[in-house]
Amino acid sequence: MKMIKLIARYIRKLLRSKSGIEISYSKYCPHLSERKVIKHYLGDQTRIGMIFDVGANVGQSALKFAKSFPEAAIHSFEPFEANFNELVHNTRDTAPIRSHRLALSDRNGSIDVLVDNVANSEWNSITEKRQVEMKRSSDFSKESVLLSRGDSFCEVQGISGIDVLKIDTEGHDVEVIQGFQGMFETGSISSVIVEVGFLKDQTHGNFQKINSYLVGRGMQLAGFYETCYFESGKCEYTNALYIIA
Repeated sequence: MKMIKLIARYIRKLLRSKSGIEISYSKYCPHLSERKVIKHYLGDQTRIGMIFDVGANVGQSALKFAKSFPEAAIHSFEPFEANFNELVHNTRDTAPIRSHRLALSDRNGSIDVLVDNVANSEWNSITEKRQVEMKRSSDFSKESVLLSRGDSFCEVQGISGIDVLKIDTEGHDVEVIQGFQGMFETGSISSVIVEVGFLKDQTHGNFQKINSYLVGRGMQLAGFYETCYFESGKCEYTNALYIIA
């Protein structure tokens, strides 16, 4: 096996030097919920004890995190009633997961929103753009959603640090991040996983704004994972991983 790898490496080098052809390969496409990915960046000796899953939908990510980090406490946030009820149901046998019907944001309070009536909808968002689009739908209902800054939530819960902060809120991601300003400034968040879009994309967190904010508060971009493209070749979204510098 070692000889085969050496031969393959020699062939790649030969092609690159003689013809300019670069051959790359990947054994698999890793997910950011996998233990070894996070451990690679934060260190094998790091204890992952606190995970926030912001925009939990029905618990897909929370359950993966619980499997990868059984020792961690996981706080899942889902503001929309139908999805929240499904989240509670799906995670009822997973003790480390605590579910909160709450939208983390850059302010405390509440907001009335329109909600897609499709089961397990990933279309719901409290962003203005998504709310305008929802009005064009023929099947929606109204709900009141509680808002909380991440800093406020952590203060009430007595949480002093977050090892993994995962954010996927369909365009409200910048506001979620800004709500943790105090914790970022004290270096209390070790890593951030956030779904981002580019250019004029308003349905995912704006990469330029998010990158500027996080880098300005002591984080560094580690890489992109699970990138999705349109058929045209346009990048629809990707998951960006940031770690404390």
